[in-house]
Amino acid sequence: MKYYECHGHIALGSGTIEEKLLSLAKAGVIYFRDAGSADGLSNGNEAAMRSKELGIDFVTPVFALYKEGLYGKFLGKSFSDTKDFYKKVKEAKSLGADYIKVMYSGIASFKELGKLSCEPLLGKEIKEIVNICHGEGLAVMAHCNGVDTIKYAIEYGTDSIEHGIFIDNEGIKMLAASNGKTIWIPTLSAIANEVLALNHKQAITKAFKEGVVIGTGSDCGCSSVAIESGAITEFDLIQSCLTEAFFEDNSFSKEKAIDIIEANNKKVVATFRFR
Repeated sequence: MKYYECHGHIALGSGTIEEKLLSLAKAGVIYFRDAGSADGLSNGNEAAMRSKELGIDFVTPVFALYKEGLYGKFLGKSFSDTKDFYKKVKEAKSLGADYIKVMYSGIASFKELGKLSCEPLLGKEIKEIVNICHGEGLAVMAHCNGVDTIKYAIEYGTDSIEHGIFIDNEGIKMLAASNGKTIWIPTLSAIANEVLALNHKQAITKAFKEGVVIGTGSDCGCSSVAIESGAITEFDLIQSCLTEAFFEDNSFSKEKAIDIIEANNKKVVATFRFR
């Protein structure tokens, strides 16, 4: 079995890049889409070169971008406004970025359900960010949680929503209506809170029923998900949601589920490549 890791952090956690790549190759991972780290530049280049030798297609944003004062410092570089954002995009592009990772929101609070750790970007900021990146031929990978922020992300053409915690039925329908223009990477493996995880599973199952393009990314490298097992764990979780979505269809097989997930992941591969 071959696996796609559509959301991982190669530079986070313990161990060398070499050790991590060897463990990924041993696990059968053939694609790794990095989600950023503060020192992602050097590690990204190192990983990209070594991964080819191991049969792993490694792609990187070089560094993630977050708005000053908001969530994301440990993942990359800050920007003060859209003019500064444009400068950072040009910098990432000059250093070989395959796409741009942007922090649209904070993380979900485990204590107050429905709450985020900080204020999200405004809709008009998201629109400008997407336009800037697409104008430079770069897709947008967005850390994005919260009902309204998710809808802004879809409305303005964000290429992928990472996490998508608190997505509602309208957001799911918007994703479906995008016909794969916006891909959802739910990172179910990384959600430790039982209530959040259950709600997220239910949303993923609904999304599959609506025909949303969902890829498998575990958020490996973060504290709760190991690099060597994240892709496998996430695949199993997403396959379970997909199977649940078509539980009443007697003709729906394990092989069909695998085919759908692989097709979705190949959509990620095709989208997150410098154009």
